[in-house]
Amino acid sequence: MPQFQQPFKNLGAKEPLKADGLKREIAARTLVNVAVVDLILDTLKEVVTEEIVNKGSFNFAGLFAVKNHPTKETVTPKGVIPARNRLSIRLNDRVKKLWNSKLRRGSTENKSYADLLDDYNNGTPEASQISGPASNPMLEDDDEY
Repeated sequence: MPQFQQPFKNLGAKEPLKADGLKREIAARTLVNVAVVDLILDTLKEVVTEEIVNKGSFNFAGLFAVKNHPTKETVTPKGVIPARNRLSIRLNDRVKKLWNSKLRRGSTENKSYADLLDDYNNGTPEASQISGPASNPMLEDDDEY
């Protein structure tokens, strides 16, 4: 895990981090100019888009994977829906476990990302054996790729 120069400032924020905030946060942590971070993120968007369009998939190791899945032709009472392609995003297992761990705690206890990561790495039952009603079925994608 990289050693950052400044701590993460958005941990207690109620709103999600937006693009400009993300650029400023990366610039502050890496001591790089915001314009350079902007250029890098724009280039990343171009590369990811090209990979998905040309190859049908993209894997950002440790974070997420995007894959192309063909759907079957479906007959409905109103007509036929032709076969087509759709994209699906699969989160890394570590991200899913950390997310589920946060959901299990509920909104009353606010743990930082670093604390959640420590729980996950130390194998505490709360983070490593996540299951139950607080889990999000949209994030628990068991599809075979």
